[in-house]
Amino acid sequence: MPSMSLSGLRFVVEKQRDVYMCSILSLRVWD
Repeated sequence: MPSMSLSGLRFVVEKQRDVYMCSILSLRVWD
């Protein structure tokens, strides 16, 4: 496995979480 896989995976997970939280907040706003 590449040496950057861990940091890259962490970056992707945090980015995905931000998108997820944003979508949840927007859904709450529209409810």
